Amino acid sequence: TGRSFALELQNEDITKEGLEISFVVPPQILNKFGSDTVTFDVNGQCQKVYTYTTSDVQTVYFSPDEINSEDDIYSISCYSNEFFNPADDGSDDDRNLALQIIYIGARR
Repeated sequence: TGRSFALELQNEDITKEGLEISFVVPPQILNKFGSDTVTFDVNGQCQKVYTYTTSDVQTVYFSPDEINSEDDIYSISCYSNEFFNPADDGSDDDRNLALQIIYIGARR
């Protein structure tokens, strides 16, 4: 929740196929801010920055060449410029939310 997350993933298939991250920028963010800029970083080797203006499912790919790993371990971080809090709209949910993650793993 909030603006960022980081995780470490071990998967030998990523070494072969590359990494896929699928997610949605919630409409609450787009309605409030108009867009959201999201930064992805893998192993400190490759950073990709995109600005999104729709709440369609988005997918970011990293090729095996972009994210080398000798031990099949991948450190993945993501930063979203914007977030929303459902409590601002009267909900009992007081979390700061950014992206809805759908999938992180080997390219499908």
